[in-house]
Amino acid sequence: MRDWISTPKANGYEAIHTTVMCPDGHWVDVHIRSKRMDDIAMKGYAAHWKYKDQEKLDAGLDKWLKRTRELLKESEEETIDFINDFKKNLFEEEIVVFTPKGDMITMPAGATVLDFAYAIHTELGNHCIGANVNHKLVPIDYQLKSGDQVQIIDSKVQLPNEDWFDYVRTARAKTRIKVAIKHERKKYRSEGKEKLKKYLDQLKLDNSKAIVAKLVRASNLKGSVDLYYYIALNKITIKNIKEILVPHESLASWVRNIRLPFVKPKIQVLGGDGLLTSEDESLVVSQAKKEVNKNGEFTELDYSVSKCCNPIPGDDVIGLIFPNEPIRIHKTDCENAIKLMSQYGKNIVKAKWKQQEGITFLAGLSIQAVDNIGLAQKITSIISNDFNVSIRSLNLLNSKGLVNMDITIYINSTEKLKKLIQHLKKIKEVIKVSRLDKIS
Repeated sequence: MRDWISTPKANGYEAIHTTVMCPDGHWVDVHIRSKRMDDIAMKGYAAHWKYKDQEKLDAGLDKWLKRTRELLKESEEETIDFINDFKKNLFEEEIVVFTPKGDMITMPAGATVLDFAYAIHTELGNHCIGANVNHKLVPIDYQLKSGDQVQIIDSKVQLPNEDWFDYVRTARAKTRIKVAIKHERKKYRSEGKEKLKKYLDQLKLDNSKAIVAKLVRASNLKGSVDLYYYIALNKITIKNIKEILVPHESLASWVRNIRLPFVKPKIQVLGGDGLLTSEDESLVVSQAKKEVNKNGEFTELDYSVSKCCNPIPGDDVIGLIFPNEPIRIHKTDCENAIKLMSQYGKNIVKAKWKQQEGITFLAGLSIQAVDNIGLAQKITSIISNDFNVSIRSLNLLNSKGLVNMDITIYINSTEKLKKLIQHLKKIKEVIKVSRLDKIS
């Protein structure tokens, strides 16, 4: 038997469902509803409204309308996406979960801990770092099941980010994450706006709405708020802006330099000599013949390992060569590299790693775990003692039983890194281990 009167569905449906067997052996599905419940089931809440006594408030109707008004009021952008999510939430299967006090919360099937936190309160959702589900610690993307008892764990240092959209299912949660991210990024508006003005002054360009709109489109951003945010955090620099607004100037500089003898860069860069070999006899490489020996190995050219993706030996990589600059080494699936390759296809140099003894590169690990005495010692012991790897930095955040740890290490290959990750996952307290692409 299913009791949809004690816990109505999100779309307002109320009834008691039961299945009985007839004397002849056939099963019959029985739905028990009052006249009012049947009106709502057949024609929706709007149809029942005209029959309702205006002096007597229907608690279920008012609660549903209030929740709908709140969601519509909060959703300022991307209305079509919101309506699709909202409609999907109304008509899909539902589960019932409980708070530690025993209160019942109805949610769509597949809802996560983060959805539940936002269903309780916006601030609880914005600062959620995990939950105790049936007295077991789980991360924010854990999918809830009907009957689960959920206690949210929060921390004031936690803030919503764009990855959270992958962790939620309900329209309510998605809307409130968007609002929180936008509110946080608005704090950087003045700083980003001032930086952009300085950059445009250096490039001798007007600070107009058309320029801002062009930068937003070219950077695949949703609006000027995001643009100013990324500029304030130096994720969009004057170099990126110049490539978008005056690409012909960069190309002209390359053409001028290509006629001159190749100049060895004087910029100090990361890495050691002879770690890369070229398999490409392209025009770009032919201009640097004085710097390349007969086997195609770079013997004098410097290179830099790009911080946007931090490739290490074993990763598939490509090189991008520009005048008076070290060769930029990117992972082949790096977003920045893909953009650069689409704009500067002739500047691509095929590259591969040439293993050498004693050469190590910087890599990062992100570890999520349940707090326990000796946890940090277990992790560092495996890294330092078992794998003989040097630790550069360790950043640990502990809040209410959940640990987030970022570690940077010096390692010589992806193969060794993968083995290290597998060993760390075997620690009983560890929930998740992943590689960091960006290292600060």
